[in-house]
Amino acid sequence: MALLNDIDGLQKPDNHYILVLYPGAETYESLKNALAPLISDLIILKKRGFNQIGGYYWSVELYFSSDWKFLAICLGMKSANTLHFCPWCDCSKNEMNTTSKKINKSMDNIKVNYHKINGHTKEPLFHMILLHNWMFDELHILLRITDRLWELMLSDLRRENVNEEIWKEKILLEMKQLKISFQFWYKRNSNNLLHTSLMGPDKLKILRELDLTAIFQSRT
Repeated sequence: MALLNDIDGLQKPDNHYILVLYPGAETYESLKNALAPLISDLIILKKRGFNQIGGYYWSVELYFSSDWKFLAICLGMKSANTLHFCPWCDCSKNEMNTTSKKINKSMDNIKVNYHKINGHTKEPLFHMILLHNWMFDELHILLRITDRLWELMLSDLRRENVNEEIWKEKILLEMKQLKISFQFWYKRNSNNLLHTSLMGPDKLKILRELDLTAIFQSRT
């Protein structure tokens, strides 16, 4: 938990507070039981606000941010790879390129009619938080986008009529120059090309500094 209006201290670890420590499985039923006291407190906090020592009163607006899996669980939704995946609107995978979609769900409606809404299977756990205050954290979005871009780049290179060893060698050379430990290998008894799993700092360095021109020159 953190206070979002504490602009100067928001990014400091000392200003983030742990509310629940839970060693169990990350499932809806388990989280519902483990988070019951917190959910009850948040309902009261949202309704009554906060009275600070000294007579100050603070109204409270709650926000929720996490990775997609945890957010979907807490919203009572199916996983991100299902047909109706969006927490905020009714779009399906077939409409992912439709840019006119807007937030057309509401938390009040989801709480009461979740069984009638595509993609939802259970009542939201944190129903006291307005739906437009739910968001994915930037780190997980960045990591997922980076993974997809990397997979698409390798897929394009493999489809080209070019010696695979050439572009693999160029990628390895670029990684060496960036001081990133990286290797290619094939899964045993298959043609599936695997590679070293990259961590966040290395992915960020690749986004900033990888020379794609040098790699794609292998196609000419």
